Parts: sequence; C-alpha cells; structure tokens
Amino acid sequence: MKKKTPTLSIITICYNIKDEIERTCESIVNQTWQDFEWIVVDGGSTDGTVDILKRYQDRMSVFISEKDKGVYNAMNKGIKRACGKWLHFLNGGDCYTDNSILEKVFADKKYDADVLYGDMNLMRKNKFLRRVTFTDAVDKSFFYKNYIAHPSSFIKRELFDKYGLYNENYRIVSDWEKWVIFSGHGVIFQHIDRIISDFDDGGISGTNFELSRKERNDVISTYYSDKEIQQIKNRKKIIVVGLSKVATVTGGAITVFGDFCNAMAKDFDVVACWYSSVNAYPQYLKEGITSANLYYKYKGFSFSQALNTLVDEEKADLVVFFFPHDYVNVKWTPKNEAIPKILMFHSRPDHYFQSEFVKNGLQEHYKNTIAQILLPSYYSLLPDYIKKSQVVCIPNTIKTENNPKDEKTEQKKMVYLSRIDSGKGHDFLINAFALISKKYPDWQLDIYGQSEPPVYEKILKEKVKQLNLERQIHFMGITKEPLRVLQNYDFCVFPSLFEGFPMGLVEAQSVGLSAIGLKGCSGVNELIVDGKNGLLADDNIQDFAAKIEMMIKDKTLRKKMAKEAYLSTLQYNKENVYKKWTDVVSAVIAGKKIPHTITEKIKAPYQIFPLSKIADIKRNIEIEIKKYKEPRIIRYYLFDFIPLLSIEEK
Repeated sequence: MKKKTPTLSIITICYNIKDEIERTCESIVNQTWQDFEWIVVDGGSTDGTVDILKRYQDRMSVFISEKDKGVYNAMNKGIKRACGKWLHFLNGGDCYTDNSILEKVFADKKYDADVLYGDMNLMRKNKFLRRVTFTDAVDKSFFYKNYIAHPSSFIKRELFDKYGLYNENYRIVSDWEKWVIFSGHGVIFQHIDRIISDFDDGGISGTNFELSRKERNDVISTYYSDKEIQQIKNRKKIIVVGLSKVATVTGGAITVFGDFCNAMAKDFDVVACWYSSVNAYPQYLKEGITSANLYYKYKGFSFSQALNTLVDEEKADLVVFFFPHDYVNVKWTPKNEAIPKILMFHSRPDHYFQSEFVKNGLQEHYKNTIAQILLPSYYSLLPDYIKKSQVVCIPNTIKTENNPKDEKTEQKKMVYLSRIDSGKGHDFLINAFALISKKYPDWQLDIYGQSEPPVYEKILKEKVKQLNLERQIHFMGITKEPLRVLQNYDFCVFPSLFEGFPMGLVEAQSVGLSAIGLKGCSGVNELIVDGKNGLLADDNIQDFAAKIEMMIKDKTLRKKMAKEAYLSTLQYNKENVYKKWTDVVSAVIAGKKIPHTITEKIKAPYQIFPLSKIADIKRNIEIEIKKYKEPRIIRYYLFDFIPLLSIEEK
C-alpha cells in the first residue's frame, strides 16, 4: 500500500549542541498533531549530540550525521529528502512553544497562502528576552529592511522546486534572500497570530554583524532596482509619542497605541517613542517598527529636548501624540514647530481640561495640529480654539467576530466586563439587580475585571453577601479572552458613569449581545441606541432594574437587538478604522484637505453626567473604602496626571 504523504516535513539541523538538542527533540515528538515527518541533519557532531539524537531515531523519517558545508548546505539536504506539502525548519536549540501548536496551525485548516508565518519568543541561553511579533502583511518593500523568521514559518515544498534551494554562498542571509525572491514573484504570505516557537539567538546570525551587513548589501544590490530603493527611502516618517508606561503596563490605551503603530507601519516608517526611567521594550510592537525610550536614547536630556532631537535625527514628517499632557510638555524649536502634529483625545475631551496644566498648556501651545476625537458628540466638549482648527472623528478599533452569538440557547446569564473601580457603577448594578433577583432566581450576573484598588472588590462582595445574592452574583476575575467568554451570555449590563470609548461594551456587542447602559454615560449613550441594539436607563436603580427585567422577559426583543448590536460594531473593525487613519495621516503630511473632519456641534442623544457628579460619587465610595483600610494614602491618576481618587491602602 502506498505510504501517505505527510502534511508537514520538520527539518532539524544541528551541530555540537548536546546541551540544547534534547528540548528540541522533546518539543517535536510530544506534539498532539502528528501528521508530519521529521528529518534530522547533523553536521557530524563529536560532543555527544549524536548519542542524544539516536534515542529519538525511531521517530525520525531521515537521520543524517556527516560533515557538511555550512548551515544552508545542511538545510538543502533536508529539503531534498522532504516529502511534506509544507516545510518547517526547527533547528537544534529551538523548540515549539507548546505541545499543541502544530494542531492549532494545521488541524482541519486549509490555506490559500504559500508561506505561513507566526510569531516567536526570542531566547538566550533558555531565558526569555521578548516576544517577536511580525506584521500582518509583507511585500518586497517590507523585506528591504525587515524579515520573518524561519523557526516560526511554514513554506510550501513546491516553492523550492520553482525558485531553487538556499544559496550556499551565503553564511547568514540566505533564508532572508529567499523571502526577497518569493515576495518579488508574488508568492502569497499569510500571518498566523500565534507564537510558534522559542528561538535561541546565540547562532552565527546573532553574533557576526559585519558579515551579515556585507551579505545583506549584496542581496539588496542583486534584487532591488535603484527605483525601488528610492521609493522605499522616500516613505514618509511619523513619530508616535506614547505614555511613559507603554513598555511596562497593559490596558486599553496601551493596546490602542500598539495597534496604531503596527497599522501605520504598512504605509509609513513609524518611530514609536516614550520617556521612562524603566528600561523595558513594548512586547506588542511588531518587527519593522523603530522604537525609542527617549530617557535612555538621549541620557541627560529632558523629554522636550529628547523629542526635538529625535525629530531632527529622523527627519520626521509628522508627530502624533497619544495624550495631551505629553503635547504640552514639549517646547518646540522654531524649525520643529512647523512640523504638522496630530493630538489624540482618548476619552471625553472635557475630562483632560480638569488639569490646569493641560488646560493652560494647550491654549498656549496649540499650533499646526489636528485633533482626533473618538465619537461625534465629543466635538461639543472641545474648547473653541481647537474647534477653529481641524478635528477628525476616528473611533478605536476592536477585534470583531465573524459569527455572532447563537441566540437559540438561553443561558440565563448576564455579564458586566469592565475594570472594577468607583466610576463603573458596580454598586449601582448590584442594588438594581437585587430589586428583581427573587423574581428570577435562576438568572445570574457575572462580573469580570480587575479591581482598582483591590479592596473595592472585597467591599462589593460583602454587599452581595448582605443581600443574600452569592448564588446569583459572581466575581470572575480577569479574562484574557473576552470575546470567547462573552459568547456564554444572554446580554450585557454596562452601568458605568464615565467612558471615552467603552471597549468592554463594544466587545459584548461584537459577539451579538444586546446591552443595558445609562443615558448619562458618555460613549455608552452613543454606542447603545435605545430600543434598537440595547436599552438606556434613567439614573436610578428602579429604572435600571426595570430594563434588566425587560431584557430577561422578552427573548424576542433581546434577539432582535442582539443582531443590531453585532451589525453596529462592524464599523470598528481594523480595516475600516485604519483606512481612515491612513487617509488622515497622508493628507496631513501632504498638506491636503483632511477627510473625516467634524465642523459642527453634534450632541449626544442624552445629556451626559457632569464631571462634578462623577467626582461626588467617587468621593462617597472613597469614604466607604476608608473603613476597610489601614492608614496609608495611595493616589490613583487617570493617564498618570489627572487625579481621580485618594484612598488609604494597606
């Protein structure tokens, strides 16, 4: 009987690597998906590597141990013996990130692409350095400066028949040369959003920089025309200024910063920068993006001096500020003052102007700048001097599900996914649910999110206990997979008092959940269209409880609104949002008419809560928190500079 052709050929090359080879072998043989052949090409090791390999020889389709002419000669030996549709090079010292990664990539999957490439962990002596994340789209211009890694890539076997084996005249860059050749001939690349492998950077490519530079220059002169090189060098350059903590914390603003830089890198040269005494690297920035911690890049310079210097060195065409406090912290040189700028408002704008520093600084320094707001009604909250300039409205982007939640099965569960703090209305929600809980004892409320401060969740749990609702209200902690979790619920409750662009709400809508929110909450009262994709309640627990009861009782209405909720979020997918950003950035740099601008006062459907009301509620909660604390004052700030809450913490 004819032997079945494997889907994948794993090729492992190695030489004198006895201390590392076993983890590579174990990583391969323990995969849960086994539709592969394993080809091992050893360069004639003399240190005991062969003895270890022989313990796994019964799992190998091919085992060669002989002197070779270098890395690419060994890889070519493996290619010549490979039978699989796809080839993967997992060399000695490297390993898969987990035992199910091949199953996740290949089981029940069909691809139109010729090359699949994922992400990888960069390691050194088995210690994690950082995640290497690759861009979603690559072409020949991308490969001029950048790469994708063969330990996290799967290549169709037929490409080597069509375009030849690896060039053995090179010692370091032959795999990169092959990417250039493939992309120049229209080969289809597809990014897989998974970490495929752990890659040890201690090899020749990680140490011999002079040889690498020489070989790269040779490839460029061979495959890139003068016209192509000039076009690449003429790409416009934008500097994106982020929070000081972009490399050390997580959260919505940090995610948006990374997504923006990664998306813009497709059409522009992006330099992501921040100013922090903590020397760390943002894990979410993709390869091809230049990053700079200004504090370390220009030691002894103030933030203002450092940013001016970076703009000069990079010859920036545009500077994008993620937050107003960084914008007002810069005193530009006359030359750099003329460079166009974009200032983002990642919340309802009037909130920023509670800071006298921001309020006065913006009014004094606002020049050559386009402002960006998240929702149309926020235009009315801007001061006149910003309105007189140009303002664009571009929302945040979210991951959206292609298949919304199936409404056929009722779970009898509602969900609130948001940070647990004094402005999110958790106490209000618990009181509202308590009014109807006995009528619907089989319905549950699950609350997801991180408590800030931690003691606040304890206070809320005690309240739940006092109301005898422990069987119906559950605190679920943090989830890293919100879209998957949200699929398990019938509708969403979102009683927050203050929002800029409520990601938890939009994520719930994106999986087909109708939602209940407050009429006075900024953002919420635009994303929820009352009676169409959800319900908006008055600012009292009785009406919010009535809206919850309406949602529980009327399954037909709930299903109708759920469909509308899903449809309403399609405008926030990455393709739509970043197309707008590309249009705006291109127009700003070219000095042309700016698209997506707002020029008239647009009101929200309902009056938003005044900031003074929100502050009063926070102060009342602060008093409650103090009863549970030992005396030590901890101050919480929004965006590192707007004082929100002072509490006593252990």
